[in-house]
Amino acid sequence: MLKVGNCFESISEFHVELKKYETEQNCVFYKRSTTNIKSARNKGVSRHIRDDLPYQVLYCCIHGGKNKQKTPKDNSRKARTFQRGCPAYIRLIASEDGNSLKIMSIDNNHNHDTTKVKTSKCKCTITLYRVVMAK
Repeated sequence: MLKVGNCFESISEFHVELKKYETEQNCVFYKRSTTNIKSARNKGVSRHIRDDLPYQVLYCCIHGGKNKQKTPKDNSRKARTFQRGCPAYIRLIASEDGNSLKIMSIDNNHNHDTTKVKTSKCKCTITLYRVVMAK
């Protein structure tokens, strides 16, 4: 179970735990944003951080975000979307010693159904998306 304060030696170690968490919680997270070390240094971070770690990473539920404005003509979207404004997220940041990633905060309060039946189709779609994007 992922909890605030958990540390991971690498981003891949976190991904293993994230997959387990997604299975347990019947939800799917995606990487929403990353702050690399160079950007963090530009913002004034001066402490040591291992080169292979990002400074900060935000993972959000696939149902997060907001739908784009509907077209005024027929008041409907042209494409389907998973977005429902779900607030669930996991935020990681480089630890104080700069040698690991630490879970800074988690919000696991979903505003949608997370039962196994409802999420299985979403998981298949996201898994396919991840495979395609990895190529």
